[in-house]
Parts: sequence; structure tokens; C-alpha cells
Amino acid sequence: MRSAPRSCTSTAPAHPASTSPPRHSATAPQRLAGFDLTRSYVNLIRDSHFVLCPRGFGASSIRIFEAMCLGRAPVIIGDAWTRPPGADWERFSVRVAEDQVAEIPERLAALREQAPAMGALAAETFRALYAPEVFLDRLVTFLTERHAGAPATVTGLLARAVAAAGTREFRTLAHQIVRHRP
Repeated sequence: MRSAPRSCTSTAPAHPASTSPPRHSATAPQRLAGFDLTRSYVNLIRDSHFVLCPRGFGASSIRIFEAMCLGRAPVIIGDAWTRPPGADWERFSVRVAEDQVAEIPERLAALREQAPAMGALAAETFRALYAPEVFLDRLVTFLTERHAGAPATVTGLLARAVAAAGTREFRTLAHQIVRHRP
């Protein structure tokens, strides 16, 4: 199982000696011994213009934020996904309904020339709204403003945030925040 990139500014070489996972599962344990799945995953994203982000366990996917972090335009595949507030998602991402997956190649081909600008805006948006060092403050500010005047405690606000973001996504972001504290 892959893990999220530790940093958007990884110094991993663009093309390590081995960038392909083993092809035969019977020989996988021996062949994976020196294989760096995280580096391969990061390089695959960096070598792409768009990143497919199908829904995860919930309606969203951490892949969206990994793509943004690495400066690539996320292709959000899902019917139930709700865009988080504060970002102009239409400018840097592509939204695809689950029953329109077959149309992805044509849609992305038409957007190919816009991909670098979309990726740059995705990275800028990630740093401003979702990077580990700003996310929790932005979330609490948003929830406080949204529920101004309503009786709420910090615990209640965070419980709503977990429900809105999805437990898995919130735990991943919270883990990154704690890991990146000075």
C-alpha cells in the first residue's frame, strides 16, 4: 500500500533506476525488496499533466490533495463529491461523473494545453488552504464563521469537520499536521 508524499518539495530524482512495480505477484516479495513505492508514485504524478482521483472509501479521495500538492490538476471522479469551500475548483480541476469515465481521454486531450496553468493554480490553492501548516486554522475559522451565533464547542466543531471531510481524510491530514509541527 502506498503512503502520501511526505513533502511537495521532495528531492527524489525524476527517474529512479526502477520505476515499475513487479509484474508477477508470485515473485513480488523478492522483486519489491529495493523498490520504493512512494518515490514511484510521486514520480508518476510529476510525469503526468492530470491525476485521476476516483472516490475513496467515502465520497472524496486523498488523491485530490496529493495531486494539488504536487502541482497537477486533479480529475475528480465521483457523483457524491462535494467541493470544499474557499477554492475555485472549476479553474484547476476536472469533474467527471462516474457514468462518464469513458469520456475522460477526450476531455483531457481538449484541456492538455491548459494543464500547466491548472496545475500551478492547484498547487497555489493547496498551499493557501490545505497544506498541513494552514489546514487546521482554516478549518476552525471556516466552521466558526459558518456557525457563528450557534452554541458550539471546539469539540462540536471538530466533530462536524470530521463528518464533513470523512474520517479517513481528516485522520490523514491531522497526522500530517502533527508530523510537520516545528
